[in-house]
Amino acid sequence: MDIVEVNYIIGIGRSGTTLLTSILGAHPAINTVPENYFVTFFYNSFKNKTCFKTSDLMLIHEFNLLFNRLQPYIGYDYTLTKEDDFLQQSFIGSYHELCKHFYNFFKHKTNNSVNAPIIIDKNPSNTLYCEKLLKLNPNAKFIFITRDYRANILSRIESIHIRPPSVVYNAIRWNYFTNKALKFEKQHQNQVLRIKYEELVSHPEHTLDRIFSFLRIEKYSKSHLQMSEEQAIVDDLTNHYSERLNKKYGDLIKPINTSRLDSWKKNLAYEQLILSDYICNGFGEKLGYKPQSNIAVLKKISLFIKTIHLRYILLIEQIKDETTFYLPIKFKVDRFKKHIERIERVRNGTKKK
Repeated sequence: MDIVEVNYIIGIGRSGTTLLTSILGAHPAINTVPENYFVTFFYNSFKNKTCFKTSDLMLIHEFNLLFNRLQPYIGYDYTLTKEDDFLQQSFIGSYHELCKHFYNFFKHKTNNSVNAPIIIDKNPSNTLYCEKLLKLNPNAKFIFITRDYRANILSRIESIHIRPPSVVYNAIRWNYFTNKALKFEKQHQNQVLRIKYEELVSHPEHTLDRIFSFLRIEKYSKSHLQMSEEQAIVDDLTNHYSERLNKKYGDLIKPINTSRLDSWKKNLAYEQLILSDYICNGFGEKLGYKPQSNIAVLKKISLFIKTIHLRYILLIEQIKDETTFYLPIKFKVDRFKKHIERIERVRNGTKKK
């Protein structure tokens, strides 16, 4: 392949990662790909391989098709088919080079720049695997986007998602992702650019200039976000209608609304604000998000008792995810397929017979 660099957008979901990807995708030097975690999913099994059998390639292809059922590739076409020549012969090269080939089978419906020198891979879960991605791709750059924890929590409560709309649950997850990203940033400062969602929507040109300088590409105005891209999103939302997709991608075709930045002040109840500040205060202050609450010692003890069970539940989830990461790859793909089928039954309101 031609020399193409792969860079990453990290940060917890509902922090503007999709918006940023949409804006950057309009730049002629950038190709973006839809949210999909095949790179980290296959990493442990394929990281050291230099020869991939057709069965290996078919596993990745199967995963990509399954992921589209979980979360349709809004604004993109996945063009690879099982009859394609690429899947009929072994691939010789590193896993990173193989990933680049698979990236190229995701075609943006309007803005795909075939010869773009940069691919941007945006996936919130990449935040948890930055060190592994860096081993795979040592020259990678990471754009770390943050958002006020209260706004992020409110957004998750209001969104349609398979995860619970609990303040405690989402506050702990915000902490977990933020901690991972900050640790990585501290160790690799020259390869991480931290930006704020609030600055992206309030001062987009300045924020984008910082990003383009970091990526070492020509400056490009946000106004170049083309209407054709917006139409591609509209068309795909029509074809893949669901409340969750409409919520996630529908906002991209609306003008950026800065009035939503502080909506948490009105839309989070007092007790929800207290919980958010109690859990996220430490990392929030590091990122410049000041707590609104002055919590007394006795109240902190009460909140600790109130939240401890969910902390353990999330810890178990994390251990489960980390264990799954190391399972045999064929087993993982089969397990993922069953997971998709369970979700589809829930969406369709049916039960397994």
